[in-house]
Amino acid sequence: MAIERPDGRLVDLLLETGHPVVPVRSNAIKAWRDAEILSGAKSDPGDAMVIAAYLRLRHNKLSAARPFSPQTKALRTVVRTRDDVVRLRPASPVKPRARPAGTRSGATRESSPSSTTI
Repeated sequence: MAIERPDGRLVDLLLETGHPVVPVRSNAIKAWRDAEILSGAKSDPGDAMVIAAYLRLRHNKLSAARPFSPQTKALRTVVRTRDDVVRLRPASPVKPRARPAGTRSGATRESSPSSTTI
């Protein structure tokens, strides 16, 4: 099986169950599609056929992905869990910082044209 994006839970599951997964570069598939499909039409079924043809004709130059080590799997699980927690956390409102009384934004000192030396 060839796939443009060789990461994620689906790819992990496929590799763990023994299915060969061959990562292919998106720009290589785009160039292959441009050469194979003259109309330039892009669709999911058409992309699947283009990727299948690419794998069938170039399989000897491509290498299959290997399953991750148990340590890498554990690290990926921790990172994904953290990302899920961060995504679910409500956004904290941003409060503007108060300025001390008597101050203004912008210039801190006014200068008059007569006091400026050229």
